[in-house]
Amino acid sequence: MVPYNYAAIRAVQTLQAQEAEMKRQCEEEEHLTARRKKQKNTPPARKGNTGGSDNSEKGRHAVCGRKEEERLTARHRQETLKIVEVQERADEYNQKFVEDIEKDKVLLGNYKKSLEDHSEKLQESVKKEYQELDEKVAGTANQEGSKSDLKELERLLKLRKRSTLRDPAPDSKAHGAKQIRQTMNKFGFGVKRTQDLEEFQKAIAAQVKQADNETATSFEQAVEICGTLGHSRETDVGYGMRYL
Repeated sequence: MVPYNYAAIRAVQTLQAQEAEMKRQCEEEEHLTARRKKQKNTPPARKGNTGGSDNSEKGRHAVCGRKEEERLTARHRQETLKIVEVQERADEYNQKFVEDIEKDKVLLGNYKKSLEDHSEKLQESVKKEYQELDEKVAGTANQEGSKSDLKELERLLKLRKRSTLRDPAPDSKAHGAKQIRQTMNKFGFGVKRTQDLEEFQKAIAAQVKQADNETATSFEQAVEICGTLGHSRETDVGYGMRYL
């Protein structure tokens, strides 16, 4: 911002005061000159026969009056020139003052625009930082969720393994198998491994069923053998069991 020239303003004020003082002095001198002219035009009182001395006295007064008038006129002219010079300088200072105000307005507008641009850039930067921070927080939350899902998968696999060894029936742990399949698909193990796991479960179930059938067949054969030895199925099943 352009600093105001307060010294120049004070100088203009001083010159204006001097101008007013000069005008006052000129008016006083004009009044004094008019009074002297009036006195000069007034005829003096006659005092006997002193005509020659009166004429010489009039001549001296006339010469002195003209010289005083010329001196006052010259002084008035000088004072007028000074007043004009002071007025020109005052106008120049006023014009510069107006120009400085206009420059200040332009600089103020530029400053406001620069401040708005800087504020917008700052807001964008803060918004970007908040977005990056949210992404980092979301990434951390996803990592924590992945760790939790992985632990859950390990737990379900262990549970499925124990339940398969105890009771390999395909429908006994359908809910656990569904959870395992969903978790495996979530981690990208794919459908192929899930199908392999299901086929493995089916194979185990088939072997268990075959073992049950073989046990039932052996029991029926033992009953038939007892029958050939003369024992009926209804009367002495317990006897036949003793042979087993």
